[in-house]
Amino acid sequence: VEDLDVGRVLFPEELWEEGAKAVNRAIRRQIEDWRESRGRVETTEPILPMEEEAPAAPAEPPPDVPAQGHGPHFTLEDGKLVFAPVGALDENGNDFSRLSRFHPLVVEAANELVDALEQEVGDGRNAYADERLLRWAKTYQSLVDRDFRAIDYELLAGYGEFLANRLAGVGEDGLGDDRPPLTGRQANALRDLVGQHGFFVTGSRAGLTLISDAESYDRTPQEEQEFRESAQILGEKLEQADIADAGVVETVKDAAEQSGTGRQKERTGVFGLGTLKNATIVLSIGGVTYAAIAALATANSLGIGPASALALLVIESLKASKPFNELKNSLVGKIDQLSDLDMETLRSLPKHQFRKIACFVLENEVHLRRMAGKRSEFEWLHRNLDWLKENFHDECEGLV
Repeated sequence: VEDLDVGRVLFPEELWEEGAKAVNRAIRRQIEDWRESRGRVETTEPILPMEEEAPAAPAEPPPDVPAQGHGPHFTLEDGKLVFAPVGALDENGNDFSRLSRFHPLVVEAANELVDALEQEVGDGRNAYADERLLRWAKTYQSLVDRDFRAIDYELLAGYGEFLANRLAGVGEDGLGDDRPPLTGRQANALRDLVGQHGFFVTGSRAGLTLISDAESYDRTPQEEQEFRESAQILGEKLEQADIADAGVVETVKDAAEQSGTGRQKERTGVFGLGTLKNATIVLSIGGVTYAAIAALATANSLGIGPASALALLVIESLKASKPFNELKNSLVGKIDQLSDLDMETLRSLPKHQFRKIACFVLENEVHLRRMAGKRSEFEWLHRNLDWLKENFHDECEGLV
């Protein structure tokens, strides 16, 4: 079996380029040669497919997924969805002069808002009855209170829009919609931060992209409602499944709830779309990776067969995948180069963690497809779900 594994990994690049059918023919010849060399060939029955032993070999590798785009970026760490590390800011599209000039002002405004929301009022009750607003303010404060080159501007831009939405419902006297009223100090602090945020974040490429994308954002009220409802359900399911960091869960739920709402509904719509799309991309890659891990485990237990072919197809597909390349350091941290991804590395991955992710994706298929709808941004998701359903054969009950 090890000889077969090595032989398949060493298939020439030209063979993989010919597609899955050519690879399957080569695997069949290799299996026949292996069995014949051991005197075990059975000429009366076909070698592939071996339906009584393992699932039939896949006709196609897993479909491509897009790279993460606008909105916060995610990765997988210890089987959980977490925020991806923020890369060093460059001057390509980022106005360092503007950012450095407004950074101290926006930090001061964020600190003042948090302090104002936490103050006690005369009757002894806490003034931050609007706990969500306080959480948003603290999240914004934690994002901005660092070197301006290390800020996650994608995430900061979204929470700035949430705060602006809240401000839109506050009158001059601090009263407004049905949410808890703000004191004069709190309302003024919120106005100041929202104003400073606008000047600051538009110095970043992410802030400008959000505004630019919002101008072309086009979704009917019904589409917006369907997206928001499905995304909110997914946020709740993500929390229940315990496959995401608490901060990620909060951001996904906030982005879903606020999507397409408020004074700048196009901007919150773009942020909500980007957040859910990026999270779904990473979870989908995790599901596909598990399909390969499970197929390899099946191949090991049975000896050889189509399951091993599935693992090989997935390996080669992942090697060519830019989104997987972005995730590989946290997904399989032990490998130094993407070309090092092979059968042995796949065997070493934490099977249970990836299985839980794959089960989450499939058990929430209805919500994912409803969220995706017929939107071009999510066409890949329907194909990915189809492939995973065809190549995933585990029981998920009790896992998510």
